[in-house]
Amino acid sequence: MTTGEPWNDGVKTESFDVVASTKCQSLPDYPSITNFATGAFVSSKLVICGGQSPMTTSNCYTLGRTENTWKPSGNLITPRMGAASVEINNKLVIFGGYNAGYLQSTEEFDVETGTSKAGTNMLLAIGFHCAVKLNATTVLIIGGDGGSGYLSSSCFYNAELKTFTPGPSLTEARRYHGCAILTTGTERLVIVTGGSGAAGNLDSTEVMDLDQPTMWKTGL
Repeated sequence: MTTGEPWNDGVKTESFDVVASTKCQSLPDYPSITNFATGAFVSSKLVICGGQSPMTTSNCYTLGRTENTWKPSGNLITPRMGAASVEINNKLVIFGGYNAGYLQSTEEFDVETGTSKAGTNMLLAIGFHCAVKLNATTVLIIGGDGGSGYLSSSCFYNAELKTFTPGPSLTEARRYHGCAILTTGTERLVIVTGGSGAAGNLDSTEVMDLDQPTMWKTGL
């Protein structure tokens, strides 16, 4: 976990052991006070790009597993905050975000070369959404804000074909939420939790069974 609000503490980097439920070793501070950045592990490095710092930025930084400082690693084509990203084929694939307006564009950031190339536009311009990698070539992008209100929509991204197709709608529109894969016995679920909705902050959870990826259900 790195960056975020409050502004006076937006450089902290922390790690958490989910098995032991304890905080792990201290990690170096992020290079600048930033929130709404996005990132993932790529080629054994933690890669963080974009965010608000305080202007929307295109900067990318990396932190290796044995390194004690963040290193500048290149720039995105488009400065963006509130984007979502996943690792695909050793690249950070970044979806949407905000920069003086909601973005429909995507990028593929190559950590090895420090360069980014434009990808296929999404179905909608969105920011403050989340994305979860379902398998080696499929990503599910969920919710967010499109400028006219919070979104309940989702879509699937096929990394081989570079195409987007509509997915099932959430039962409750939301932004600022989290999402992940949850494995319970023989089930593989996408779980979406929290965020902000039209009525305020949310404590609700929604799940999708990946054996039947056609609808969301409330709760677990």
